[in-house]
Amino acid sequence: MVPAPLTANEFEAAVTDRTVNWWRSGKPCGHEVFHPGRRVSWAFEGGTCETGAWFTDGPGICFLYDDSSDPVCWLVDAGPQGLMATLAADPLRPPLIEAVKDIRPLVCGGAGV
Repeated sequence: MVPAPLTANEFEAAVTDRTVNWWRSGKPCGHEVFHPGRRVSWAFEGGTCETGAWFTDGPGICFLYDDSSDPVCWLVDAGPQGLMATLAADPLRPPLIEAVKDIRPLVCGGAGV
């Protein structure tokens, strides 16, 4: 049985004021800080930070970053090891798996950092 996606309230309760380290296919993918007010900071592994906001669209948790006009939506569920995010537009792509959820700040790489 496939778990039901988290509701906005469930997702918000699980991530607000946390840093989530996401893995895909057994390798680090990126890091995300979930701020109050549904604001978010994201960085691919070794990349620069992007800021934006998240919102819901049907069962999807969607992210719109300040430098983009196209939101990206995920179906997020809570498994025994933590959160799992499946890309709504490409459900056959390997999902993001929560590796660690903690309160440490996001460390951003890139030029000038």
